[in-house]
Amino acid sequence: MELFEQDTFQCLNDETNDNSQMGLLFLLYQPLIGNEAVALYGTLLNHGKLTTEKLSHARLCKLLMMNIETIERARVKLEQYNLLKVYFNQQTSEYIYQLLKPLNAKSFLNHYVFGIQYKQRLGLTDYEISKEMFDHDSIDQSGFSEITARFDQSSLDRISNKDVEEFISIKANQIKNDPNMGFIKGFDYQGFVKGLSELAFPRRLRTNENMRLIAQLSVIYGISTQRMRVLACRSINVKEQIFDQSALINRVRKEQPSYDHSQSDGYDLPPIVFLQNKQPNMPISLSAKKTLEYLVNDTPLTTNVINYLIEYVLDNTNNILNQKYVEKVAETFVRSKIEDIDQAKDLIKRLSRQTKNDELRDQEIKRTKATIKKMDNGDIELLKKQIKDKVDRMK
Repeated sequence: MELFEQDTFQCLNDETNDNSQMGLLFLLYQPLIGNEAVALYGTLLNHGKLTTEKLSHARLCKLLMMNIETIERARVKLEQYNLLKVYFNQQTSEYIYQLLKPLNAKSFLNHYVFGIQYKQRLGLTDYEISKEMFDHDSIDQSGFSEITARFDQSSLDRISNKDVEEFISIKANQIKNDPNMGFIKGFDYQGFVKGLSELAFPRRLRTNENMRLIAQLSVIYGISTQRMRVLACRSINVKEQIFDQSALINRVRKEQPSYDHSQSDGYDLPPIVFLQNKQPNMPISLSAKKTLEYLVNDTPLTTNVINYLIEYVLDNTNNILNQKYVEKVAETFVRSKIEDIDQAKDLIKRLSRQTKNDELRDQEIKRTKATIKKMDNGDIELLKKQIKDKVDRMK
């Protein structure tokens, strides 16, 4: 049923539903239904507590700063996840919205649809963090039975047998202290968190985003795991309980990398160390550091490919690490799905041959144009044929 702004609605609430349930929507349902649906649920919930008057959907559009199409999509999501029942009077174009209570945390996380989708969306590490968090503050389930929820059947097509098997085999403490899943290769996550106290680096600040940044900076700048622990802990605002990413980046950029060159060949060095070796008598500029951070953080290229790229750019720009040129080459490598140095070298050879052919073709065209000016029509036709033969041979 298509929704219009002039259509009116009233709200009915589950008597046991209150604003305290919003925490469940933000932390559990939101990754599955989206922030628009969560905002719609909260708005309808409070409307239902304050008034039984008929209100227009135009009001919802203004309150939520959404158009009517977005609100309709959000409403459907709430229906699919059994958070809302909708009743419609076709003669009067009036709706009744009955808000339903969300599943408690334990039921949600162990649900064979919601739980799997949640794990699939956030990853195993964050699934376990949520599980551990709610285990310490479980909700009393006495008097309630599990609600069979409606959902989008097509979403099950995206769940593989492997996802199901992995979900079933999950144990509460399996990866509680293992943030190593899905992070940067080459960084010792276990070594970083081993013996790290809750006071020095609170667990709730060890998010995927923060840990990934720490790992990326360590790999880029060749800073040891233990030194990164010191820099990371110094970047925590203890009073506000905030991890200051900018402070960490600034601290790392001021560090002098200490890397054991015997552990790897040249192309496997951290990019900062590799670049420093290329310019031993000159410190690395801030702009160059930002360029290397871009290559590691924003592209899927491996460390040795990044170092080969650096070398290639320096060789072709009089030892200047031109950011735009770096980005251009990096984009070419990414589009060509370059995974190792051999593939990168082959690509460069192909591009070099193409560039040389293009230059030869341009030179031939210039010479031809100059000759044409001195020729009659018969000679021009003969020349066109000769040019075509030459071009065909150059392809």
